[in-house]
Amino acid sequence: MKQMLARLKKCGYKQASLAVQKANYAVRMYLHVGFEIIDETAEEYIMLCNLNPDAKHIPDTDLRHPKSAAPQIP
Repeated sequence: MKQMLARLKKCGYKQASLAVQKANYAVRMYLHVGFEIIDETAEEYIMLCNLNPDAKHIPDTDLRHPKSAAPQIP
């Protein structure tokens, strides 16, 4: 996963996103490599990884619900 994110960054991508089922053990791995939970449905987390941490933060209006708190991982 880290190699894939590095390759995306090298190719000029600014961010990567994915959806993962909440029960999937990979959720913790995605968090560990830099993804953040930005939204959720009843069954999935929507996750985003900023590939350029030196850049300004992505505005809430682009991808996040401005008043929602990040869900807690059990």
